Amino acid sequence: MGKQNKVRFELFHPEELAEAIAETPVAYVPCGSLEWHGEHLPLGCDAMRGHKLCVEAAKRTGGVVLPGHYIAAPGYCAYGGSIVFTPATVKRVAHELCRELAKMGVKVIVLFLAHGGSPQRESFTEPAEEFMREHADVKVLTIGGGEAAPKGRGSVGGGHAGPGETAECMAAAPDAVHLERFDASATALPRYEGLDPKTYKDGLSPEAHEGLERHMARTQWDWDPELPVKATPEAAQQVVDTIAAGLAEKVEELLASVRGKE
Repeated sequence: MGKQNKVRFELFHPEELAEAIAETPVAYVPCGSLEWHGEHLPLGCDAMRGHKLCVEAAKRTGGVVLPGHYIAAPGYCAYGGSIVFTPATVKRVAHELCRELAKMGVKVIVLFLAHGGSPQRESFTEPAEEFMREHADVKVLTIGGGEAAPKGRGSVGGGHAGPGETAECMAAAPDAVHLERFDASATALPRYEGLDPKTYKDGLSPEAHEGLERHMARTQWDWDPELPVKATPEAAQQVVDTIAAGLAEKVEELLASVRGKE
């Protein structure tokens, strides 16, 4: 299969885009957020690292990668710098985005969940499943980095804003990562006080309500003190290569199934 050297959607001209999708009808959507990630990481960390991982996967499969998607479901919405949307809004945007990509001839849509949590997952999984019921010729893969990587390989762990996310962001935007600002003893969260969880619940399943309220009420954050040691350029490259290769493999399988029906 031929591969396009250019994969970033925003850099294509119309004729080039049509040719790229005709050759490999795959579109990657890095589903990130604008969200607190401590003092050592930028607010756009999720979408930035998600974009990097999708670009590296697309270099292996072909297809196009959309800019980092910041319409994210609630989670750490009370923490400094975080911008979130109700799940109802995210679901509508996700469904309409699938519609717009399908009209261009895309047959495999990858909703790559660089921002995690149950509200985010259900906000993308539900419209993805609905869209596939409506369009039998289109496959929508909703997947996170941990699911794409072979189990136990590539990850340096740490959860939100931890070593793994720091390493991925380091690979995506090294100048935006400031390990010298990391302080494991700085556990107090910068917060917006007085927020009502009800503001963010429209479209959220009852099962996820408790988790949202717990996150919004949190005042302290526990850090991995070994983060600066674990998040190295070498670890960053390993994480990116492992996740991108695993994601590309899953996309190739979906692409083969779609082409087999043509």
